[in-house]
Amino acid sequence: MPGRSSLCLHPIIEMIRDQELGKSVFNLGAPITVALLITKGGGKSHTVLDYCVLTGLLAGCVAIWNGISFRATFPHAANVVEQLGIIMVLMSFNGLVGSALPVDLAWVPVLCGGLSVLPFVVAALTPPPSEETSAVDNC
Repeated sequence: MPGRSSLCLHPIIEMIRDQELGKSVFNLGAPITVALLITKGGGKSHTVLDYCVLTGLLAGCVAIWNGISFRATFPHAANVVEQLGIIMVLMSFNGLVGSALPVDLAWVPVLCGGLSVLPFVVAALTPPPSEETSAVDNC
């Protein structure tokens, strides 16, 4: 992958990039947005949650697109932007699902949203690989 050799990533983020999960989430975000617009369109009123979900999906897809597009040119910034985009789309997806559930099940998308973001939180809070590991991995 271009620009990859100069970028030392947390193992969790490296796995996310190796599996191309950003592309998968991007491919999930676009149809969700279209489906939400079709089902809630046509003069029907949108709720604040609908606007938040649509905004999150739009911003997340743009962030993933730019993160993937700028990997070779600006690897560090592109990585951060792509990961933030993934988080936005995943959280928007959980918000959309939550809007269709009864109130007594509102905890389910909150829990799932938190678990979806957990790998990113762990990667952000754990220290980067040690210098010895980095030297071996050519980071």
